[in-house]
Amino acid sequence: MVKAKIIFVLSCMMLLLNLSTVHTQGDDDIKWCPKQEIFGGGSCPEWGPRYQCFLDFLGKYGASSMPKNCECQSSGTDKRLCTCDIVCSQF
Repeated sequence: MVKAKIIFVLSCMMLLLNLSTVHTQGDDDIKWCPKQEIFGGGSCPEWGPRYQCFLDFLGKYGASSMPKNCECQSSGTDKRLCTCDIVCSQF
């Protein structure tokens, strides 16, 4: 019984060690590029201009573009200039 407990504990420790060393794709592995787009449908909303641009980029390029650091500037009547960093290799 003691031998089984020792084997179990060692197995758990090895599993935890393996899980802690598994490489996951981090932000450093992704190349980000700035992208500007003009979107219609109104100027930058007061309730969340960055969020609106984030949604605009998701709608145009999809979730794999992973937009971040979005900025919004009103650009003429019913338009907005959005700038976001997106994954370079995708677009």
